[in-house]
Amino acid sequence: MTQPALEENDEAVDTGAPESSAELLVLNVGSERAWRVLGSPYRMRLYEAIRRLGECTISELAAHAGTKPVNLYYHLRALENTGLVESRGRRKGVARRAPVLYGAAHRRLEIEFDPENEEHQQRMEAIRKSWQREASDAIETGIRSRDEGRPGQFIVQFRWESLSTGEREEIVRHFSDIIDILDRPRHQLETESNEDSLMHIGLQMVEHFEPKLPAPRLETRPRTADDSQV
Repeated sequence: MTQPALEENDEAVDTGAPESSAELLVLNVGSERAWRVLGSPYRMRLYEAIRRLGECTISELAAHAGTKPVNLYYHLRALENTGLVESRGRRKGVARRAPVLYGAAHRRLEIEFDPENEEHQQRMEAIRKSWQREASDAIETGIRSRDEGRPGQFIVQFRWESLSTGEREEIVRHFSDIIDILDRPRHQLETESNEDSLMHIGLQMVEHFEPKLPAPRLETRPRTADDSQV
């Protein structure tokens, strides 16, 4: 695969993709070109949208993302420079000057980093925190929507429980089943369906090496005018 043209501030050895194939692209977190994409959840979402759409014009991508085409040119340039997205000619038979078609250059991505490199560690932590902020924002949006009486599915559980080995293994088995379900849309192109909706799904089970004091179960509900003041 031909490497994208170097940008003004990139060094000649900074490819951003030390390994690549038709299936896999490996992005080095230390590459400035790769970091411009990896450090932006929005750009990563745009890449995934293009991958699932198969091929799309910038206008079609903008409609899918709920924005204007002019807002996406800079992001698309960054995706192209990193090798995630490529132009595939123009759509034929729709206009005298047909729009450019964009497609994902690879189906899978991997992030390469050096665990002994402090800058790499900081960037990996920044990636984790950026997606955690998105998850937190999604949960807060869901809470507001539910409290405002909007229809939709909303299930959130935050629990600290003392679990036996058997209980932990049972949860892991269920996690594996859920992950298999979540992976299905990644293997098919985007389809128009009124049944599809964007769901935020978070799975996490982390062992804490602290005194065995599980937290109480906490639930929330919208407050009404009939509720007494506490």
